[in-house]
Amino acid sequence: MSSRYSQIRIALDLFNELPRLEPAGQSGDRVERVISFEGDLPVPIPHFSAAPRVIVTPVRKLRLNEAGSVNILLAVGAVRDVTPQGFRLVAYNRDPDFGGTMAFNWVAIEESPDATTPVPDLVTGVLPLQQRFASFPDRFNGRRTFHDGGTFGAGLFDTSVASVQLTATDHGVDGHSVAAVGSVDNPEDLESRKAMQAHNVDVAAGGCAFNWTTFSLAKVFERGSSGREPAIETGAVAEQWFSPGGEPGDWKTWDVLYSGRFATPPVVLLTPAYAADIPERLNAAVVGIVQEATSDGFRLAARSCDLRGGLAGFNWIAISNPS
Repeated sequence: MSSRYSQIRIALDLFNELPRLEPAGQSGDRVERVISFEGDLPVPIPHFSAAPRVIVTPVRKLRLNEAGSVNILLAVGAVRDVTPQGFRLVAYNRDPDFGGTMAFNWVAIEESPDATTPVPDLVTGVLPLQQRFASFPDRFNGRRTFHDGGTFGAGLFDTSVASVQLTATDHGVDGHSVAAVGSVDNPEDLESRKAMQAHNVDVAAGGCAFNWTTFSLAKVFERGSSGREPAIETGAVAEQWFSPGGEPGDWKTWDVLYSGRFATPPVVLLTPAYAADIPERLNAAVVGIVQEATSDGFRLAARSCDLRGGLAGFNWIAISNPS
């Protein structure tokens, strides 16, 4: 069964120390860094008893890159080698034209009935379809036109006060739901910019909405006087083999059923996850999307945006507001 939100162990932070990512297909378009659950975190050390479910979301913290150009790239995050002590953050740049820098918000959660440590306050929601995305890459004279993306949710996300997590969903989308990458747009050199960016990595055009959750860095969750609180369930799906993006087999799906029925359909967060015993050359950069979500489960669909084939599974976290 799902757990009450207060019955979890949690760790979260912003990792802002990734090196520059080079354009896709060039050396340096993929980097890894080890993240510890036992270091200097904005929450107490969680003391996980088992490997938690980890979710990551890219964050643009610099508007301009080191050359003074606009910091434009299409970063995709994943996790590998997750243990009770930490994990490896994997970052890919899927933009064939531009390199740049990107930070990542991450949150790790283990359901634990005996947990007593206070947990961060949270807010969940769905950012509805804002526009139809052109196919990626929508090009003119060999360069991107950026009709494959946009900026939405002005004023909604502030990474200085919360860890923000984003996941694509087909909520409210008619027709093809594309696998779009959502990133928090919160540059330190442009304080008025607190929003999100989204870019389609599909070779087809279509629509996409976004699930979002903010985990507070400054406020502790307090149960209401009625005793109601959000319910949470975490899980994972097994790895599948993805063909390179744009080739048959670049889409895969899983049907996920919750262990019990939620009172209201939850907001679901996704992140690609790689097994510890699979060589990194056999991992693919993929983007997940939550489809046909109900109180009983959802379909997890994912598309490869990689230049090569490889394996990928997914972590998922479902959070429902009390009815």
